[in-house]
Amino acid sequence: MEFWPEFLASSWGKEFVAGGLGGTAGIVAGYPLDTLRILQQNSKTGSAFSILRRVVASDGLCALYRGMAAPLASVSFQNAMAFQTYAILSRAFSTNNTGGEPPSYKGVALGGIGTGAIQSLLLSPVELIKIRLQLQGKTNENKNQSGSDKGPIHLARKILRTEGWRGIYRGLTITVLRDAPAHGVYFWTYEFIREQLHPGCRKSGKETLRTMLVAGGLAGVASWIFCYPLDVMKTRIQAQPKSSPTKYKGIADCFKRSVKEEGYSVLWRGLGTAVARAFLVNGAVFTGYETALSIVGLHKIKIQLEKIVEKIISAENDASYSFRVVPPKPFHMVFVGNTGTGKSTVARILGKLFYLSGALPSYDVIETGLRGKMKTGDGGILLVDIDERDLDSNKLEEIISVMDEEETSVIFAGNRMALNQSMKLNKELYKRFSASLLFEDFTCEELAMIIEKKMNDQGEDSPLRCFELDAFCNTDNIAKVIAEESFEELRSELNAYLVDQILLEAKTCLEKRVGSKPETTISLKDLGMGIRNATQIYKKLLCM
Repeated sequence: MEFWPEFLASSWGKEFVAGGLGGTAGIVAGYPLDTLRILQQNSKTGSAFSILRRVVASDGLCALYRGMAAPLASVSFQNAMAFQTYAILSRAFSTNNTGGEPPSYKGVALGGIGTGAIQSLLLSPVELIKIRLQLQGKTNENKNQSGSDKGPIHLARKILRTEGWRGIYRGLTITVLRDAPAHGVYFWTYEFIREQLHPGCRKSGKETLRTMLVAGGLAGVASWIFCYPLDVMKTRIQAQPKSSPTKYKGIADCFKRSVKEEGYSVLWRGLGTAVARAFLVNGAVFTGYETALSIVGLHKIKIQLEKIVEKIISAENDASYSFRVVPPKPFHMVFVGNTGTGKSTVARILGKLFYLSGALPSYDVIETGLRGKMKTGDGGILLVDIDERDLDSNKLEEIISVMDEEETSVIFAGNRMALNQSMKLNKELYKRFSASLLFEDFTCEELAMIIEKKMNDQGEDSPLRCFELDAFCNTDNIAKVIAEESFEELRSELNAYLVDQILLEAKTCLEKRVGSKPETTISLKDLGMGIRNATQIYKKLLCM
């Protein structure tokens, strides 16, 4: 039997591939902040902002990604090894080995400690090479050198040639001392908090997104606080080449000299950079998720949004260790659906989620069409409304060039016929889309819910401000009136676009009914007349 099919079918093969794809996405998204943390830890003065400004001014933005190839090369092995090791050790150390029961908290903690210690054998050389490359500009400046190591392989060979295997594994002891307890704290905190917030979820595996957010955020913060002084010492030890005149003699010597020269605050330098972003992002992502849940209907779309949110949270919570499987994020997408089915709303939510995950430099959503002068994105989402009447091969070529710049996420939105024609007109488009979402037409019940939501969420400038629906205008009654007073072809053509006109017509019917009386309650009869009038207006406009 061939190796690859058999390997990919095994659990190790699946973890290897998924871990590689997910870990790569996590590293790329979080690497600039990791570089900033390392620079802070190895610096005697300067805030995170001043260090960032100095590095970008002297070496450019690319300096923030210096040394990234080292962790990228090892991420698949690291993720697969850590994930499998934790699963085995947590069960082996568990005091509860009955079938179907989750590992005990003791097993979770000891399994995490063992995972961190074993993983250090691979992580220590990778971290050493990464740190040396991240600090390369600073080191060359201090030594008045103009040359630099060309990459991780060149640097690894240089260390092996000049310092031997002892040099490549410098800092192994403190890496173990950092990662072993940190992983134990992380796993224990995560499992404990998720069980407290959602009893029974450790056994069922079904916790809410809020539970995962809070548990992951607190676990990441707890593990960083617990191990951070050791992380500072590790950075300083691994940053020192053998030839350095200020080489530390060991962990104790590094601790004493650092505290003596810079005070105890040095032990926590850069901690804010390491932990604040993860928790703030979690809160912001949760806000975006709650916004997604508030959308009426679109049940399949909500499931897709939840998966995207889970990917982002996993990447943020575990960016410091990169041992959990984090699936890759989509970039260019196709939204298939008729007018008024929520495509623009979902695009705005995705813009915020992609921006928070680091996939996009902006969360702006620019809506454009193919007619006339086309707008282009600026690092956010470009939502292109595709109409079969406006298809233009030159405009499609222009969009492809925007997609190839990899700074803007392009979404093609339209009905199935228009999208199929655009793909036939330029077959290169097929290759660039990584996801497709189907937006189904709203049912009468969903349109009724949208009407209720609109009336409950009136803004300051709304023409319906201070108006309300009477008690008989519930979802069932409104849905029944919509079905009676409109027809399916029109609802399918306009969907939620019908709602605003319905409410304005209902308000007009109310005002005609009460005359000069100060009445602001729209009755079910008013709403029925509004639906009938709106239907007639759009029927004429659309020539139905």
